[in-house]
Amino acid sequence: MLGVAIGIVVADQPMVPGVLYEIQLDKVVKGCNGHLSCGVVLTDPDRLRLPDTACIELGSEAVVIRDAVYNRGHRKDNNLNDATLDLSEGTRVGVMVTTKAELHLWVNGSDRGVIATTVPTPCFAFFNLHWGYKKVRT
Repeated sequence: MLGVAIGIVVADQPMVPGVLYEIQLDKVVKGCNGHLSCGVVLTDPDRLRLPDTACIELGSEAVVIRDAVYNRGHRKDNNLNDATLDLSEGTRVGVMVTTKAELHLWVNGSDRGVIATTVPTPCFAFFNLHWGYKKVRT
């Protein structure tokens, strides 16, 4: 993805338990206050109407937006803080579903904890980038 204001990355196959789905921020625009949200959607990517970014966040099973976690559209208590998503160049952000149907947030290879439980299958990982990112790698 190069030179976009808003970009969406959605896995093209259902998530496999125990597999980390992650992106790396290769180029970040200095001085731009962008943000990234990530999580899972239940809708097959072929049926999503993109680039309607509100659709992906509001219709998602679980989503992390900055330091907030939303599960089925409702904000939930969490142990995240602004430092959790330090979005500088080289940062890797990912999600992993476990065999117990828990969704974990990963940052730079470190498990930051459970962000959703009883995640239905099939589900698809997504990353929604808002301003400030020139290049990401999957």
